[in-house]
Amino acid sequence: MWMLWLLLACREEKWQPSLRHVVLIQADTLRMDRLPLYGYERDTMPLLRERPWEIIGGYRSVSSWTLPSTAAVMGGREPHRSGILFAAGSGAGRLPEGGTLAAAFSAAGYQTVIRSGNKFAVNEAYNMRDGFDAAWQESEELHTSNMEALSEDVFQDLDRERPIFLMFQPMDAHAPYSPLPEDEGRWTEDPPFDYADRLLSEHLVEQWEASDAAERERLIREVGALYDEQLPGLDRSIDALFQQMDRAGILEDALIVLTADHGEMLGDDGSGYIGHSDRIWPMLTQVPLMWMGPEVVPGSRQCLGQSHDLAPTLLAAVGIAPPEEMEGVDLGRECRSLTRHVYYSLRAIQSLAVGDDVSYLSWDCAGAALQAWDMRGGMIPVAPSELEGGAALQAELVALIDEVEAAQPEFRCASRP
Repeated sequence: MWMLWLLLACREEKWQPSLRHVVLIQADTLRMDRLPLYGYERDTMPLLRERPWEIIGGYRSVSSWTLPSTAAVMGGREPHRSGILFAAGSGAGRLPEGGTLAAAFSAAGYQTVIRSGNKFAVNEAYNMRDGFDAAWQESEELHTSNMEALSEDVFQDLDRERPIFLMFQPMDAHAPYSPLPEDEGRWTEDPPFDYADRLLSEHLVEQWEASDAAERERLIREVGALYDEQLPGLDRSIDALFQQMDRAGILEDALIVLTADHGEMLGDDGSGYIGHSDRIWPMLTQVPLMWMGPEVVPGSRQCLGQSHDLAPTLLAAVGIAPPEEMEGVDLGRECRSLTRHVYYSLRAIQSLAVGDDVSYLSWDCAGAALQAWDMRGGMIPVAPSELEGGAALQAELVALIDEVEAAQPEFRCASRP
């Protein structure tokens, strides 16, 4: 452990002199375990795989949907600390003026731009645009803007002699599952439905309840394949951004970060559920984190971290002190021993989870259900009584409920584990 700390400390010192630009790509709904860089057998993003990334394992979103997760990235605080919990009318929080990631870059002389395909990532009601010189949503429709549209001519109005902070929130992996024409049929054989005609969180109710075990296995396989077919298009668009940066002369001195706001359920919970609402399971919180740039040594390492750690980490990488409002840690210097996750519904805590390097424990407040996963070598469901360190994690769950209820008295968990 001491040698690892020494390597991280040395790397932090080397990052700062060479970096001028920072590009953050937070892909919406991108599951870590569907990427070949994390060991997935399908080559869903081959161009990404060819780049010299440092791959971080153990990075997790604080929640399972965009608003609280992105607010945590921008503000460096957990949702119950910022008050940004659910949609408008539920939770009164706002990001602090001048206390955000973009504001810190702006104060240091950076040009700051966000281009998002998700309206929640640029929501003025929560001050999500704080510090950005330009905040642009490609379409008023919620789930339409892919990486290609967001990155088009992005450098056209920027001064390339000044440092740049760019943030993208592309929707390529989000429902509706709509692969580009050239990728359709790459892995699917007989998709069970046209997902574009379904609601985001709808179950495969008709097919699932009428199916035997073999048919359910086929449904899960086909839904997963359809999701995977979206990723090569995202891969090509990210690579096109890199080529655009190269032509603009800023690729060589930029820190580029790829992550996600949350993952996605692909029917692999045993119920046929598709989407990312109403639960806080590891398929929804375990997301990719990788970066590349000058002096970044390619490779991989395990480091527990969360959404609210990303802002302090990026600012430290370029030698900027984080705003005092931020409570996350710099993942270039330290890793967490525990991650905490909450999903809120209107005026209620719906589900919570805590996890460490080897175990993950979730509590459903409404259903009074405790569920557990062994995180070694994947996300393997186990009985809570068999979970390593389960008793300690259960105590952490209770402590998290108490902390959230104290910070946000209107939000209550209907039961205790």
